[in-house]
Amino acid sequence: MYPSFFEFFKYTFGLELQFLKLFQTFGFFLVLAFISGGFILSRNFAFLEKRDWLIGITEDNVIGEAPSILPMILNGLFGAALGYKILHGILNSATLFENPQAFLLSKDGNVLGAVVLGLVFMGMYWWDKKKFQLPEPKQVKEKIMPSQRVSELLVVAAISGIAGAKIFASVEDWDNFVRDPLGSLLAFSGLTFYGGFIFGAIAVVYFARKKKIPLLRLMDCAGPALIVGYAVGRLGCHFSGDGDWGIPVIGPNKYIDAVYDYSKPEALSFIPDWLWAYNYPHNVAQDGVQMADCVGRYCRELVPAVFPTSVYEFVFGMIILFILLKFRNKMVIPGSLFALYLILNGMERFLIEVIRVNPRYDFLGLRPSLSQFIAIGLIAMGVLMWTILKSQGKKYGPLSDH
Repeated sequence: MYPSFFEFFKYTFGLELQFLKLFQTFGFFLVLAFISGGFILSRNFAFLEKRDWLIGITEDNVIGEAPSILPMILNGLFGAALGYKILHGILNSATLFENPQAFLLSKDGNVLGAVVLGLVFMGMYWWDKKKFQLPEPKQVKEKIMPSQRVSELLVVAAISGIAGAKIFASVEDWDNFVRDPLGSLLAFSGLTFYGGFIFGAIAVVYFARKKKIPLLRLMDCAGPALIVGYAVGRLGCHFSGDGDWGIPVIGPNKYIDAVYDYSKPEALSFIPDWLWAYNYPHNVAQDGVQMADCVGRYCRELVPAVFPTSVYEFVFGMIILFILLKFRNKMVIPGSLFALYLILNGMERFLIEVIRVNPRYDFLGLRPSLSQFIAIGLIAMGVLMWTILKSQGKKYGPLSDH
């Protein structure tokens, strides 16, 4: 596995380029997840806008204003935060490359770098505003379509989603959170999709209501975007080895108090061994046993090997994306596509949790995980939503009709 690009080049090409430790594998795939989700969301918005099923709103915009004090201060603070770490990192590159995460989360920094870059950012803001300043500011009206708000929606979803994912992950791994609350919340690994989904959904709904984007139509556009982002993000879990893997193929499972022997069936002999059972060498979670002839921070692998459930979820996620896009033209009732997404996503997550490593809870003689409880809720919500929408029978048409 490759916790960062440094490990990728080291174990693939034999090159040890220290600066590549700054580029984390999971973070790279997280960015890809938002980009791919944003692309699908934008295409879905455009699909509805071409049919006048989504319309823009007119907003007042003032141009030619003089620089304002508060934005200038905020730009300066942002620049100062960057400069505080950047110059300190340049002067202490060995410490930075040794453990970038600890370096970024530490209180250490350079005051001179903070002052210089803070002033630079303030100056850039002032210069940009002065360049377009008019003797008398003008108020203009501008029509903004939902597809033009994708970047704003992604920022809202990213901030709230990552916060929710960390909070839910801490609840699922409560013992580790109690031992080190701050470290658990600030760690770069350990994210729970449903936590991000719930918190992100609340924030995005609030934003959509402010911008007068019809909720049901936004949800139809968001379903395919969510599943592709989820699928790509799971590749980040796999290639970094962040702990989101399955139960042992052969051996004990500490969460279910059982011993499994899921040797690969002869009928599936064509499947590569790593796709059936993988030991996640050099995983970023640093779980497992010490690897022979390995020196460094990431020198552990899982013994026995486990199901690579992140890969399975990527495959299932892409299948769900294909289904949603295939039936997009046939879902003539606003909200029905999102209801289908909820059902398919809930089914996928409930089933994958059967072989996924996660804390279990005693419930009516069963041992479900927290994600399975949430998955059942999503399925029920999707079925209920589908039933209600179908009974109302309101089909897509000009927005003014609904």
